[in-house]
Amino acid sequence: MKETSNAYLMQFLLSLEGVSQDQANLMAQHLQVSEFKKGERLITQGELAHKCYFILKGMVRKYAINEEGIETTFDFLSEYDTAIVSYQENLAQISPYSFDCLEPCIAIVGELNQVEADFDAMPEFRDLSRQIMEATLDKVHTTLATYIRMSLEERVQHIIDTRPELLTRVPQHQLASYLGMKAESLSRIKRRLSKK
Repeated sequence: MKETSNAYLMQFLLSLEGVSQDQANLMAQHLQVSEFKKGERLITQGELAHKCYFILKGMVRKYAINEEGIETTFDFLSEYDTAIVSYQENLAQISPYSFDCLEPCIAIVGELNQVEADFDAMPEFRDLSRQIMEATLDKVHTTLATYIRMSLEERVQHIIDTRPELLTRVPQHQLASYLGMKAESLSRIKRRLSKK
């Protein structure tokens, strides 16, 4: 399985603008890639988060459970998304979310207390990290702004148009939670949209 993980890592590194085969090989030597089973928890709500994860393959659910026991899904992270609690360098924080693997995953794993040492060892990591964080923050901002102004039906249509893989890779009750509705409403809206 290590060969598969390394293949996904190299595919990602070589997809980056301006990264040569030699640079990708050098960067790969400094990155920890791990495999996770379906159902495995990467980060637990209420616990100190010491690591961050960059998903190379698979699907991860970001969610929280409130004091009344109500579970709310905040995001689904897939290929080339980041699971992290804090965007401040070198700062582990208590996680307000849990991150669970919905399918087998392959991820680059970063130790938050090693960030500066990694940047010193490979200055390219600082630029790469900045690009990933900027893309992640842009995605979160865009998604939030989009969902605030949309009706429930428009949210479902948006998922169909922009992230259709969620319809097959994610349990429907979790997708409904993410969209801010009950599972029954999601089913009803999907039926209505399929007739259009």
